[in-house]
Amino acid sequence: MKNFDLFIFDLGRVLIDFDFDIAIAKLNEWALIDRAKVTALFMNSKLAKEWDKGLLDADAFYKIIKQELQLPLEMEKFIPIWNDIFTPKEEMIEFALNLAKERKTYIVSNTNPWHFQYLRKKYVWLQEFEEIIASCDVKMLKPDHEIFRFTLRRAGGIAPERTLYIDDVEENILSAKNLGIHSIHFKSHPLLLEALKLKSF
Repeated sequence: MKNFDLFIFDLGRVLIDFDFDIAIAKLNEWALIDRAKVTALFMNSKLAKEWDKGLLDADAFYKIIKQELQLPLEMEKFIPIWNDIFTPKEEMIEFALNLAKERKTYIVSNTNPWHFQYLRKKYVWLQEFEEIIASCDVKMLKPDHEIFRFTLRRAGGIAPERTLYIDDVEENILSAKNLGIHSIHFKSHPLLLEALKLKSF
């Protein structure tokens, strides 16, 4: 991987897994939760994108969620339940942290303020990356080209062809490739290592 000056990792499903069912099971103690409705609200909906992009404050966001899911609990009780859905992917974390010791290594994540604050506090190893660019902080979302351009500028103007990007979402990978960034569609740790060998990175 000597050909690259910058490595960029996605966070969710690449370094940390998440499962909405964990929260749904706990929320079912308060109200009957429709999993399909939860998925529709939190995955790629207009509401989710505005929340991940930092365009909604917490009160406005939760007012909609509480109404849509008919939740009889206040935001302060909802937040810890909704945040406790993550599981670290240990092999990938080790791989990324080893890179971070020697090379400029960033994380770029579409994430919301609640999850980002929680993850930074819970997983202290995140501090070992040079920078974490969260969509809710920079008001930009993948797969928009601008968040990738922003990342390259933040890294000191590193050229796209000197950058390797790893993400589990194909749309994000295609966007980065369109800018000339070398990209790998992540599926698993073993397949990632195989892809790196095959491409002679």
